[in-house]
This record gives sequence, C-alpha cells and structure tokens, in this order.
Amino acid sequence: MELTIKTTKHNELIDITEQVKSFIKDSKTEEGICSIFPMHTTTGIMINENEERLLEDMKEFLEQLAPINKKYKHDDIEKRNCPEDEPKNGHAHLKTILSGNSVTIPISKGELQLGTWQSIFLCQYDGPRTRTVILKILH
Repeated sequence: MELTIKTTKHNELIDITEQVKSFIKDSKTEEGICSIFPMHTTTGIMINENEERLLEDMKEFLEQLAPINKKYKHDDIEKRNCPEDEPKNGHAHLKTILSGNSVTIPISKGELQLGTWQSIFLCQYDGPRTRTVILKILH
C-alpha cells in the first residue's frame, strides 16, 4: 500500500501512526511485520514520542548537525549535471541519514507492537512536497 502525504513546511515531523494502524486493521493481519519506507532521499521515517516540545528539540538538534545555510558540495548544481531548478538540499540528505529511512514494526494479535509513547513519523526535510510512503506487511 502507498500513503500519499502532502507536507506543508520545509522541515516537519508528521505523525502517521494512525494511518499505519488503519492499514494493519484493514489487512486483517494477525501476525507479521510491517515495513514502512518513504520513496524519497530527503525524507526519513522514525519512531519516537509525539510530544510537541520534544519534536521541536529534534528539529533543532538535526538543524545543528546539518544546517540549511551551510555550503554543501551536493548543492553545487552546475557541477552535478542536473536541472537548473534542482533544489539545494544537501542538508536534507544528511538529516535523513540521521533519522533513518525505514522502520520495521512487529504485528501481534492484529496490532502494531509500539510502546506506550511510541509514534511513527514521516520526517520532511525538503518540503513542502507530496511524499509517498510504502507500507508492506510480511507474514
């Protein structure tokens, strides 16, 4: 299955937990694993707590490690043989490395096995854009 998510900001963490849970319920899968994978190199997937202040801390932390205003070799568009309108997004690729680009979650008794405070996030680092996330159940 594919989730299509329209992001609204350049940098945002979007909770997709309920969409994934709904997919599991509709699949009627009792036991297995769910793989969650975005089809983009400037988006990540992570599991963490959905608490507003923590989410702000995460965004600030990632920005400190890969600031948007730093000069990246990837952003030398003229040296890369790509379209002139190619975005300068070296920072976004590096943030994706840090957050990860997929997660696998066990399914037991028809439920995702997430901890009490765990939520699944699509991490947008190069938006706003329309993003595709692949959900796949393995039995």
